[in-house]
Amino acid sequence: TLLGEDVNRIGRLLAPRGFLSVSLDIPCHGTDARPGEQGGLTGWRDRIVKGEHIFDEFAERVSQALDYLIAEKYTDPEQIVISGTSRGGFCAFHAAAADERIRYVLAFAPVTHLPVLTEFEGARENPDVLALSPIHFADKLANRTIWMVIGNDDERVGTDDCIALAQAILKHAQRGPNPIPVELHVLATIDHRLHAM
Repeated sequence: TLLGEDVNRIGRLLAPRGFLSVSLDIPCHGTDARPGEQGGLTGWRDRIVKGEHIFDEFAERVSQALDYLIAEKYTDPEQIVISGTSRGGFCAFHAAAADERIRYVLAFAPVTHLPVLTEFEGARENPDVLALSPIHFADKLANRTIWMVIGNDDERVGTDDCIALAQAILKHAQRGPNPIPVELHVLATIDHRLHAM
């Protein structure tokens, strides 16, 4: 991820300004993949159906990384941002909801409802799968600065579900004299991609 031209563009742009980018393997990817297991989103489905709490475990690893980075003075605890693309955005929402030190969330074409994904065929009505949608913990994301972008017809991850999540977060945000810092950009794109405009 840190070496990817597209995925870490923001990290590269911010590095000269003193920002540090750190990447953790999300469930069923990289070092979290298990021998003999289908990886990726199919792995997510299989683990969730078996009763594993893969996003709680991921959020705990994020918090442990933040503990270290803050203790070693690499990170300003008031300026923590988490970002993710597609499935990484889904993980970012879970980590932010679990750790109030994460004040900013950037989500690029994020997964926001697992049953939309083709990999969840056969598990779309599973209560454990349904419960993981960030809309169910939108209150824990309220009053953070959140920036999301998605294509206007993203059938892969669900444009409508992303819009619904933004609305749910706004519903729980505290009203005040300033605009609520939740932005959703819906762009004209093809499929599950974002294009430079």
